[in-house]
Amino acid sequence: MKKSLLIAIISFMLVGFTSCGNEGANEKERQEFLNTIVTQTNNLCPLEFGNWMSIVKVEALPGYKAKVHCVLYNMTPELCASIDMAQVKAGVTASIKSDPAFEQIKKNQISYLYEYRNENGEFLYDVLVTPEDYK
Repeated sequence: MKKSLLIAIISFMLVGFTSCGNEGANEKERQEFLNTIVTQTNNLCPLEFGNWMSIVKVEALPGYKAKVHCVLYNMTPELCASIDMAQVKAGVTASIKSDPAFEQIKKNQISYLYEYRNENGEFLYDVLVTPEDYK
């Protein structure tokens, strides 16, 4: 149950980061697009997803990558060990591939690195989705 819920929420939250558009694909425009996504998302943070997860901030990393800092409440590294990361990544990638809201993300070839920690700051896991994954 927790695995399915986790996959659904991760897929859902990606939709929130695609509200701006940019038709260009040159380096300057790609960086501006990424910076806009980061700024708009940070203006909304923290983004709460029920009583079990929040996005606390997003940052732009080199290589057109957005790092999304997430907190999972009541989660331990031991509980996370049972989560199938391939299934989580497949769910996120499927959302990007199928949702028209991600067209600008695809055009600008933005990667997302989701880093998950618990409320104590302990690293739980991360998921990287690259343009090669969602082509």
